[in-house]
Amino acid sequence: MDAYQLLLAAVGGAFVALTLGFVWYSPSAFGEPWLELTGKSTEKWRAELRPLLWSLGALVLAGFALALLVELTGAHTVGQGALEGGVAGALAAGATLSDYLFCGFPLRLCAIQAGFRAIFFVLVGIVLAARS
Repeated sequence: MDAYQLLLAAVGGAFVALTLGFVWYSPSAFGEPWLELTGKSTEKWRAELRPLLWSLGALVLAGFALALLVELTGAHTVGQGALEGGVAGALAAGATLSDYLFCGFPLRLCAIQAGFRAIFFVLVGIVLAARS
């Protein structure tokens, strides 16, 4: 994987994460239930920049991993990227569900979080595979 592909993975992953996050966690989507289930207030959430940056960094790292997978399999179409992203998303969602079940967290919160990750991976997979 060359430097261009790594840069594309980082920028594409960050762009998708931020864009999807603004939509997914907006008040008209899952923002209000997420705040309620996590026990946070809008004011407290807006004041927490550090967790947002760490989360973005983790999603960029996940984008790198997916870029490697796309490179290893030679995916070059939107459909192939969506499929590979879907597989990665299913793995992430399954791991998230396992954690939530073990910790006893609400399944509704798990659905919000795991859904975000699954869609993130599909979108990043499409971006990465469509690059050529």
